[in-house]
Amino acid sequence: MTRDYPMNSSEADSADRPHQRSIWMGWGDVAGVDFWSEGEDTGRVVHTCFEKYHSGPVFGRIAALHSWKGPDGNELMQDRTEYRFYNLPGSMRMFDVYVTLYPARDQVFLNDTPKGGVLCVRMATALGVNHGGCITNTVGQVNEAETWGQRAAWCDYSGQAGGQWVGLSVLDHPSNFRYPTYWNVRDYGLMAANPLGLSAFLGSDRADGSVVLPEGDSLHFQYRIYVHAGDSSDGEVHRKYVDWVSPPQARVERS
Repeated sequence: MTRDYPMNSSEADSADRPHQRSIWMGWGDVAGVDFWSEGEDTGRVVHTCFEKYHSGPVFGRIAALHSWKGPDGNELMQDRTEYRFYNLPGSMRMFDVYVTLYPARDQVFLNDTPKGGVLCVRMATALGVNHGGCITNTVGQVNEAETWGQRAAWCDYSGQAGGQWVGLSVLDHPSNFRYPTYWNVRDYGLMAANPLGLSAFLGSDRADGSVVLPEGDSLHFQYRIYVHAGDSSDGEVHRKYVDWVSPPQARVERS
């Protein structure tokens, strides 16, 4: 369902924008360094180590640490990213993504740019709107013309894959910074949760979505990825979202 270029080359997948790799995180301006594109003058997010991994009957998880280094090798920021995969029926897939950003030493500036996302997805080419797919968000807006730069609690991308209609949703948790997030979502297959690119999304030079992370501070995000059959209505995406953010509470009463 997500594009595997440039890791693998296939005639079925387009070869544009090689930095957009399946599911990832990237930011176009961290203290003036581009961590969105790929090139000699751009930054690199370097895997440091696996902090933990766990397998069990209900879920499995992987937590990794990464170092954000500029082209000169100077470390600007660190992140801890955890993926938690749930054991579900074959008709669906679901996993949570937890991201925490830390300044490496001194404060670090995450500057306002639409080129970035705390959680980004590049759909397989066949699912793009340009190939008959569909983008839908929480309030019923559809495709890039209506959803780009808009705020929404979730965004869904669906289309034809393997002879059937399937979809993938990114759900934004209410505890996240600037919830509901803004979306950098494109008809060619990109879907990125971007809470900082206000100047572009609002179309105003007076808007500034930049954030300063002071030394010793951190910024935490939580998302859920939900893979389902059919479109957002068939997959009951909104109900799954409500179940996630408002889970049932158990209470024991003594008689």
